[in-house]
Amino acid sequence: MFINYYNLKQSNKLNIKKLTACYLVRQKNKANSIIRLYNYAFENPLDITSIKLLKKKEYHLKRKEFEYE
Repeated sequence: MFINYYNLKQSNKLNIKKLTACYLVRQKNKANSIIRLYNYAFENPLDITSIKLLKKKEYHLKRKEFEYE
């Protein structure tokens, strides 16, 4: 998908200054979920091996039971 957006940007069909890729991983069990986000860029968009990690973040989502009155 990244290359499709890169080609649109190169042909001036997509007006953005910076193009990066986001990869999301979700680990789920009965009690909670862990969401991990990774933000990447390519030094050379035509070379998949030029990938570079820019940022990463992890979120822990816990299931909460609601009490009804």
